[in-house]
Amino acid sequence: MIGLVLASLLLRGLSGEIPGVTAAPRQPAAARRGWAPRTLTGVAVPQLATAVLIGSGRRSGLAAGYLAGLLLVAWIVVEMLILRRYFFLQPVIAAVGAAKVLLAWRW
Repeated sequence: MIGLVLASLLLRGLSGEIPGVTAAPRQPAAARRGWAPRTLTGVAVPQLATAVLIGSGRRSGLAAGYLAGLLLVAWIVVEMLILRRYFFLQPVIAAVGAAKVLLAWRW
């Protein structure tokens, strides 16, 4: 649930609905069906897989928790290195990834 709230804030910021945040230019429909949108969904897949594994009580959920948390932190680091732009949710999402790793360790 927290992830959905953070994602909606991110999307609102990109669309220019939050004052002081520049809106991203709208891409043509053909560009939205390319490889980039499919790559972005790859961020959600490990999180969903982890939730399913943990929800079903499988022990592999532990490894998935570590992996999903580390991938989330790595995604943010790579994003900041490539884009060279700062958005206030980047450290929040990195902290969520670190929290996932810590929770998996605690489990």
